[in-house]
Amino acid sequence: MPLAKSDALTVVRETIENLGYECVLTRFVTEQHDSTLQIFIDSIGGILVKDCEIVSRAVVKKIDEMDPAFLEKFSIEVSSPGIERPLFTLDDYIRFQGKSVRVRLREPVDGRRQITGDIMAVKDEFVRIEEIDTRDVLIVPFNIIANAHIVYKEPK
Repeated sequence: MPLAKSDALTVVRETIENLGYECVLTRFVTEQHDSTLQIFIDSIGGILVKDCEIVSRAVVKKIDEMDPAFLEKFSIEVSSPGIERPLFTLDDYIRFQGKSVRVRLREPVDGRRQITGDIMAVKDEFVRIEEIDTRDVLIVPFNIIANAHIVYKEPK
């Protein structure tokens, strides 16, 4: 029986977590006629090429055991989310509290659709961000955040 995409994502997440890595994001991307399963992993010490190789081999082995034809349709790409890591969940905002972020909103908050500032707190379904330039503190409902990522700052 062919492996469904949703089942593949579950298997990939479980495989990554069993190896001791954080599964930041898994998604299917199609560009022109090429379909790719993109996997972003992280760990406390950061990610090296060796880590991507370990995860890639484990994921390919697991998927191949379940549905050998799956890998004929999709290539697999494993990488780090990078230094300006995207934030996807409320847990990400809690984890990176105190860090600078750039947030794009689906709806304006205090007339702003984009905010660059420091995550001050996360409570219930709201993220409190202190804007870098104005020092205004904005309370942003999590459900209107279109996307966000950490803003890298050069060490002083």
